[in-house]
Amino acid sequence: LWRDLRAALVRQLPVGEHEKGAQDTIGLTVLVVEDDPEAACMLVENLLDAGCDVVGPIDNAEIAKVLVGLTDIDVALVDMNLSGRQTGADLARDLKQAWGVPSIFLSGDVREVARNAEASIGYLIKPYR
Repeated sequence: LWRDLRAALVRQLPVGEHEKGAQDTIGLTVLVVEDDPEAACMLVENLLDAGCDVVGPIDNAEIAKVLVGLTDIDVALVDMNLSGRQTGADLARDLKQAWGVPSIFLSGDVREVARNAEASIGYLIKPYR
C-alpha cells in the first residue's frame, strides 16, 4: 500500500523535490476521509510511520470541508462512499475547486473511479495489501 501511495504523492511534488536524497519521510499533511474504520486505521498508521501529518480519519464530506478550511492540507485520501449526503467524488471536486487540494480516490469500484477521474490525481484500489 505505502509503495503505491508514495508513488502517487511523489508525482505531485515540484520537479526535483523527490530527488533530494532518498528521504524516508515526505512531510505532507494528509486528510484521510474513509468510512471503513479498519482501512482508516491502517492508512493513518502508514502515513504517520512515513512522517506525514494526518488530519482525520473522518467519514463524511461536510466535516472534511470544515477541517480543510481550518488546516493547510497538501492532499486528501478520499473514499468514494462516505456517510452523509455527499460522495467522495463530490468532496474531491469541492476540495479542488474551493481550496486547491488534490485528492486520491480510495475505492474497490473501478467504474465509479473512472466516471469521476477528473476530480482526482489518482486512486488506490481496495482491498489494500
